[in-house]
Amino acid sequence: MLTDFQTTVAHLFFTTPASDGFLLAGGAALLAQQMTTRPTQDLDFFTSAAGAVSPTPETNSKMPPAPAAGPSTASTTATPSADSSSTDPKTY
Repeated sequence: MLTDFQTTVAHLFFTTPASDGFLLAGGAALLAQQMTTRPTQDLDFFTSAAGAVSPTPETNSKMPPAPAAGPSTASTTATPSADSSSTDPKTY
């Protein structure tokens, strides 16, 4: 069940013209539809409308730096354990 505060915030958001095209999503949406009982502390609003959200300089200054471009990779190497009776790397 959403808290009274969450319900009030969602109601206020959806009564503004700026909310046109937005939907409630995430855990709060599941709670509102009684599809879960797991509590949530936030409200997630999503839209597919291009340009619907324009970050302000203030919000941009609070954003963490973007990760470096390109895919992230990690390398691992299998190492046989001391008690292993096999030396075939495919068995690890």
